[in-house]
Amino acid sequence: MECSTLFVARVLSIAPLLYDYIELRMFRSRFRPKLLLVAGLCTFLFLKLLKYLEEYAKYKCPSVAFNTFSNPRTSYRENLGLFLEEKACLEKRKVKILEIGVWRGDFANEILVRYHHIIAEYTMIEPAEKITGSMTPELKQRMLEFPIQFPSVKFKHVNELSIEAASLFSDEYFDWIYIDALHTYEGVRDDIQYYWPKLQQGGLFSGHDFTSKASKAPDLILAPWSGSRDGKEKAGFPGSYRAVILHSRSVALPVYYTLEGRYGDKMLKLSDTSIQFRNNPSWFMFKPSHVQEMSSAEDSTFTYARGVFTRVD
Repeated sequence: MECSTLFVARVLSIAPLLYDYIELRMFRSRFRPKLLLVAGLCTFLFLKLLKYLEEYAKYKCPSVAFNTFSNPRTSYRENLGLFLEEKACLEKRKVKILEIGVWRGDFANEILVRYHHIIAEYTMIEPAEKITGSMTPELKQRMLEFPIQFPSVKFKHVNELSIEAASLFSDEYFDWIYIDALHTYEGVRDDIQYYWPKLQQGGLFSGHDFTSKASKAPDLILAPWSGSRDGKEKAGFPGSYRAVILHSRSVALPVYYTLEGRYGDKMLKLSDTSIQFRNNPSWFMFKPSHVQEMSSAEDSTFTYARGVFTRVD
C-alpha cells in the first residue's frame, strides 16, 4: 500500500512537467512555420549587419591622398609604404615585400622601422656575395639585427642575380616590389619583365633612380632632373627611365614618381643640389585592379606641371 501511494505521489509530482512538455510540443508543432520564418529573418538581418560592419571597417582604413606625392614636403619614397598600410587594412592581412638590390640595407631599414606592423615577409635579393665575395658591412650587420628588431617579420636573403632568382617565387606573390639593382636600360628592363608577373593584382610596382640630366631628346624631355654636384650636372639614369616608360606604355598604365625635394626655380641654380634633394626620384605604378579603384578618387589626375606624372603615349 505504501509503495502504491509513493508511486502515485511521484507520478503526481511530475505531472505538471509532463503537461508543460506536451503543451510545448503542441505549441512548436502549431507555430513551427512561423518560428522558422522568424529564425530565417533574424539570420538574414544578422548577415546584413556583418556585411555592413565589414564595409564600415573599410572606411576606417587610412586612405592615401595622391597629393601626398605632389606635395614637395611629403613626396618621398618612404611614404610609398602608406599604400601598403591601406592595402593591409582593406584586405585584413599583412603584406609581402620584395626589394631587388639592397646594398647597405638603408631603405629596407627605413621601411621596416616604419611599417613592420603590417609586414608578413620581407625578401631581399642582393647578390653581392656571389659577385664580389661579400656583402657590405652595413647590410651584413643589419641581416643579424633585423630578425631581433622585427621578430614578427619573416626575412629572406637571396644571394642570386635577380633574373636567376625570379623562378623562386610564384606569380602574384608580392604586394610591393621595389627595384634598385642594375640601373642600365637592359638591367631595369629585365627586372621589370621578370618581376611584373610576381606582383599581385592591386600591388605596388616601383623602383629607384628615375632620373636624367636635362635633355631635349623626345623620350627624356619629361624625365625628372638628376641635379648637380660640384657645379656640374649629374648624368642621372636615362636607361632606367626609358625602361620604365616603355613598360608603362606596354601595359597602358601611368607611372608616377616621388619628388625627393625637387621644387622651385632656385634648385636649378644650386651648385650642389644634395642640400635640397634628399634622394633620386622613385617611380611607382599600380597593377590593376587598384588603379581602377583609385581612378575616381580626388587628386588622382596628375599633370607634368604638378611634377608627378609622366605621360605614357
